[in-house]
Amino acid sequence: MQREKHSSEKGIAAAGIPVRIALVDDDQSVHQAMHCIFRELAKDWMLDSYLDGQQALQSMRSAQPQAILMDILMPGISGIECTSKLKVLYPNIPIIMFSARTDAEAVINSMMAGACGYLTKPVSASKILLALKKAIEGSMVLCQTAEKAMLDGLHTLGRSSAVTLLTSREQEIMACVCRRLSNKEIAEFLGISAATVHAHLSKIFKKLNAHSRAEAIRKYLGERKGLTVKAKQ
Repeated sequence: MQREKHSSEKGIAAAGIPVRIALVDDDQSVHQAMHCIFRELAKDWMLDSYLDGQQALQSMRSAQPQAILMDILMPGISGIECTSKLKVLYPNIPIIMFSARTDAEAVINSMMAGACGYLTKPVSASKILLALKKAIEGSMVLCQTAEKAMLDGLHTLGRSSAVTLLTSREQEIMACVCRRLSNKEIAEFLGISAATVHAHLSKIFKKLNAHSRAEAIRKYLGERKGLTVKAKQ
């Protein structure tokens, strides 16, 4: 992680709003780097360090953060499994995956587990802090590499029977649903009205015989060969 100065970082650090962040990563050097970043660029922020998912699950009962940075490959439970468990316990805490993995399986499964963002290592200090700020504000945060991996993965779904049932517009909307965008966010992204999004979703649910977004995502993604997808319950 690079610790270059950035005007937006200064704005975050100068805001003076106490922010508690949790970092779940088995690499001690990552924790050291993050502590340096906070000391230099976000002095009003606090960083809780956890070296594995189980430790995070136990400790967050008494110290809940406002956002979480989560590695994927860790001893014991994986970051994706930990994310799924944490979202059941604390559904309103945003979780950003923080991993060297850049494959579609990792990105899509992370989103399905409940993550609101994905950053690929290495990443600059400015991008980390801005991603955390956006996540806390309720936005989805995908780095360019993760976004491309997710879209590439979704594009390969064209061979599945579930996808062939949908029109091109419906597939675009399902891609947004898989990214966990709200109806309003989908409408803004595609340049259509929220009512049109709702109408398309009704047709999609009927075609996929789904009664919820989670079920629609599971049926939409579940037929892709080589991709293990677990829908958020």
